[in-house]
Amino acid sequence: MIVQEWIEGSDQAIYFCLQYWGREQQPLASFVGRKLRSWPPRVGGTASCVAAPEDAPEVEKLTNNFFTKTGFLGMGSMEYKKDARTGRFVMIEPTVGRTDFQEEVATLNGVNIPAVAHRYESGESLDRVPRPVRPTAWVVSQLERWAREMQPEDGANIPQDVRHYDAIRRMDDPAPWLFMLAERLEDRLATWRKR
Repeated sequence: MIVQEWIEGSDQAIYFCLQYWGREQQPLASFVGRKLRSWPPRVGGTASCVAAPEDAPEVEKLTNNFFTKTGFLGMGSMEYKKDARTGRFVMIEPTVGRTDFQEEVATLNGVNIPAVAHRYESGESLDRVPRPVRPTAWVVSQLERWAREMQPEDGANIPQDVRHYDAIRRMDDPAPWLFMLAERLEDRLATWRKR
């Protein structure tokens, strides 16, 4: 059993810092984002998220300090919740050795962390550490819809000036949607066969 303090605040108060650290003990790529909605609400994974440049310096500093002290290398991230009572960022969950579910939000905003890791590990030069260049949101539309229906009062909408990309349904990459559709059909056939 794990006991963890409950941090006051909505899903919009959840921030994450996605990073890749090289052997020199420094982040070669870093991106700070913020959830808009989670599924299930208040305790689940990312349903939608955006870049959070306004809070990036503080969140990156906290993450860099922790990763430096632990001797961290490779792909990882840290999740925080901004306490509604104090305004303080509280560390709630590390992810190490792999990308996060919402990792693509960094790439959509111009920081392709897996590409940086590949170039570094392949011995290719890294001209510069990429920084976010365009405001873009990442959305799992079905989870976003369910979360919005369950908590319509929270007002967590994608800002008007921010484009958004669906994580599953895209014309330029239909494979995830087709795979999800095939899984649903398979589940329905299995249910039908049991009857």
